[in-house]
Amino acid sequence: MRVPGDRIVELFAPDGGAAIMLHPAAKGQRGGQSVIKLVFDVEDVEAFCPRSHENGLEFGPIHRADGFHFANAKDPCQNSISVSSALSAKPIEERRQVTRRRRRGAECSNPR
Repeated sequence: MRVPGDRIVELFAPDGGAAIMLHPAAKGQRGGQSVIKLVFDVEDVEAFCPRSHENGLEFGPIHRADGFHFANAKDPCQNSISVSSALSAKPIEERRQVTRRRRRGAECSNPR
């Protein structure tokens, strides 16, 4: 569901499992590249990035924001990707409640 003005999409399985967050890429994105940045949820960004480097994927500096960490990289085709602990920072039930409230708000603001 799209909520007016919201530029982030969180996808998660109702019974746990994989979760993914999508948000628009930077304004400076070049033509021919993806305009969506994939953000992969990892519990510990500071542990993940060095392991990733050992396997050939180099992440930039780790950023700290509002109780979570994230780092950015480029895939082999130079598309922007990111790892973030934002989804892990809050319990899944709390994230579901936020999503439900956003959906109810969108339904209320868009009467048929």
